[in-house]
Order: sequence, then structure tokens, then C-alpha cells
Amino acid sequence: MIIISVVSLIISFLLQGLSSNLFSYYFESISIFSTIYVLVNLVVLQEYYVDTKKFMILIVVVGLLMDIVYNSTAFLSVFVFAIIYYVNKGLKFSLPYNLVTVNLFSIVSIILYHLITFVFLFVVRFDNYSLFYLFKIIGCSLIMTVIYTSLLYYVIDHLFKKFDLKVIR
Repeated sequence: MIIISVVSLIISFLLQGLSSNLFSYYFESISIFSTIYVLVNLVVLQEYYVDTKKFMILIVVVGLLMDIVYNSTAFLSVFVFAIIYYVNKGLKFSLPYNLVTVNLFSIVSIILYHLITFVFLFVVRFDNYSLFYLFKIIGCSLIMTVIYTSLLYYVIDHLFKKFDLKVIR
């Protein structure tokens, strides 16, 4: 399962790069191809990690890489990913894990990511953009979030069943 996690996260990082660099170059407005691919991947993988400590290590590593490579911030993604992990963990407690709920978790995660990041950037006056632009970003990213979540859910679930993998404890 760890190999599948690493490979899927590498693919998500590459898609994140394509989304932030290539698509933004060709499409001047916000693209429907944009989402936080790495966050969606973490949401899908969360079910396969029973041990909170191991998943938090994964969140810290992935969050730091996101901060270094894409965000130019220190620990912002780590902080936001950790908050989202605990929100999803609370939601998961009362809902079964299936395609519908994992898409719901991804949508909630993307909205939370953008809202927390917006508030943080506003408070520290790092970058100001309007509330309208924030909602436009969220709206455009929801389409790709559902598509990528569904695809990733089916692929990881298929691999999990095909190779009779166990959850990471």
C-alpha cells in the first residue's frame, strides 16, 4: 500500500504542476482543470491508513513539498492538510466509505483549503484577492475535484482489492 501511496502522490504532484503552470498559461481565466490534486489524493488515501501517526507523517512530508515546490510558504499546507484530515476523520466517523462520501470529503476539503488559505493570506497581508475571486476558484475547482476523486477512488480501490492489500496500521 505504501508503494501505491507514493506513486499516486507523485502523479498528483505532476498533475498539480501541469495545472498550476501549463493550464494557467494557456487559459487566462481560472481553468476547470485546476484543483488541489495532492489534497484530493490524501483524502482518498486517508481510508487506507488506520494509524493516525503514519498518516500525519505523510501529511507533513506532502505538505512541506507543496509549500516548497508550489506555494512558497512555510508550513501553510501542512497546517491546512492537518486541519482537513481531522475534519474528514470526524465526518468519516458517521459516514461509510464509498464513492459518494469520498467525493463529499474531497469537496469539503477543497473548500476548506481555499477558505483557510484565503483567511491566512488576508490576515498576514501576503496576497489580497476578492471574495468573488475566491468563490470563482472554488467553483471552478469542484468539477475537476469530483472527476479526479472518482478516478483515483476506482484505481486505488481496484489495486487494493486486486493485490489483496491491507490497510496501513
